[in-house]
Amino acid sequence: MKSFKFFKQKLLVILMLLMWLIIFIQGGLALRNFCARYRLFRVASGSMEPTLPTGTIIAVEKCTDTLFAPGDIITFKQNDLLITHRVIDFGYKEGFYYLTQGDANQTPDTEPVKHQAVIGKVVFVAPAMLARLLSLLTVRRLVLFHALLFLFLAYKKRRKTRLFTHSNLRT
Repeated sequence: MKSFKFFKQKLLVILMLLMWLIIFIQGGLALRNFCARYRLFRVASGSMEPTLPTGTIIAVEKCTDTLFAPGDIITFKQNDLLITHRVIDFGYKEGFYYLTQGDANQTPDTEPVKHQAVIGKVVFVAPAMLARLLSLLTVRRLVLFHALLFLFLAYKKRRKTRLFTHSNLRT
C-alpha cells in the first residue's frame, strides 16, 4: 500500500514536469514565431514627433509581400541607417518605390525608398515611459535586486528563528 502511494506521487510529479515542459516549449515556439514576424526598435530621432516621440518603442511587422499606402508608417534601410517615416506617395519605375516624410519634417525625404529596402510597417507603439522602465531592467540590476532580496529574506528568517529560540529560553 505504501509503495503504491509512493508510485502515485512519483507519477504525479513526472506528469507535472511533463506538463511544464510542454508549456515551456509552446511558449518558446510562440516567442520564435513572434520574433520571426515582428522586430522591435527604439525611435532615435524626433523626425516623427509627435506621433513617435524619441525613445518610443515600436513593433514593426515584417511584410515583404505587402504594398504600403499613403499614411502607413514604415521602417526602411537607407545608407546603412534604419529610418521610420510615413508614406506620402508611391509609384512604379523599375520596381515599386515610396515617397516618405517624417511628420516633424517640412519636406519629403530626398530619395525614394525602393520596396526591397522596406523592413515593414509599424503596427504597435509603446509609450516612451515603457522604454525608460525597460532600460532600468539590466542584467546587473536584476542580479543585484535578487541578491538583496535573498539577503533580506535570509536576515528575516534568521531574526525570526532567533526570536523564537530567545522566547523559549525565558519560559
